[in-house]
Amino acid sequence: MRAYSSLRQMQDSGICVDNYKTNESDGVFSARLDYKRWGKNRNILAYFTFENGNKVMASAWQNTGYLGIP
Repeated sequence: MRAYSSLRQMQDSGICVDNYKTNESDGVFSARLDYKRWGKNRNILAYFTFENGNKVMASAWQNTGYLGIP
């Protein structure tokens, strides 16, 4: 799966990410990667659905190797 280049590109493709929130819980989780897009600050935003149905957005930066997301 390739990362979208912008939020606008996602919206033009009919993808709405309004229900994705940042995760505020510590721990290890199992989730499905739904979408990913490049951010404005040399970061990548990943959108996940957890096993319990929660929708979460996470960000990773270049200095962390983007956590392997791209």
